[in-house]
This record gives sequence, structure tokens and C-alpha cells, in this order.
Amino acid sequence: MATQRILVIFLQRPQQESTVDEDIAWICKALGFADDEHDLATFIFKSIIDASKNDEGITSKEIADQTKVTQAAIIYHLNSFIRTGLVVKDGRNYKLRASTLDESFEELQVDLTNRIDKMRAVAQRIDGQV
Repeated sequence: MATQRILVIFLQRPQQESTVDEDIAWICKALGFADDEHDLATFIFKSIIDASKNDEGITSKEIADQTKVTQAAIIYHLNSFIRTGLVVKDGRNYKLRASTLDESFEELQVDLTNRIDKMRAVAQRIDGQV
């Protein structure tokens, strides 16, 4: 099983009037992928979200063709998204792990809760022995 690593940065949430691009940028910043809405990681994540709407996904070459960035740089960012568990690779396509972004976060939340429950069980055993 691949190692999953999730970093969550506590940032002020966008205003109610924020655009979809600003909201996606906030998620990318909160996960440590991007610094602003014009960051490459934000563009890549938005491309994945758009491609996942129809459960199709998108290839690294398709993303690279939309930018002036090498395919290797795109793959670097895609692998970062995969490590969080939000994005999966299906053949040559990259897509959200579930059919929507919200469902992907819901599945990720279940994974995190299960892992924390296991760590708490070990912590309780440690506490009982020290």
C-alpha cells in the first residue's frame, strides 16, 4: 500500500461570495499544494475536478498540453494529490477518488477517522503500560 500523507493548514475560509476558482485555490492552499489561485497545482486540481464530473479523468499529457509546463512537472503534482488519497490513477487517467469532490473528502474523512481510532487504541495501550 502506498503511503498517504495529509497536511492540513488552518487558513481562513473564503468569503461566501468567493468564486469556484478561489474556493479550489483555498483547498489547495489548505492541503499545502499551492500558494495562490494562479499556482500550477491549483490549475491541475481544477482540471481533475472538471474531468471527474463525467467519471472520465484526465491524462498528464492533456494537462501539459493546456499549460507551458513539462509533463514531468505535471506528474510531480499529480503524485502529490495521489499521496493525499484525494486523486487516483485509473489507467492513464487521473480523477477524484469518488465521483464528486465532496464525496472524495467524505471518503478521506472515513479513512482518517479509522486511522486515528487505531492510533488511539495503541495510545491507550501505551498509557496503560507506562
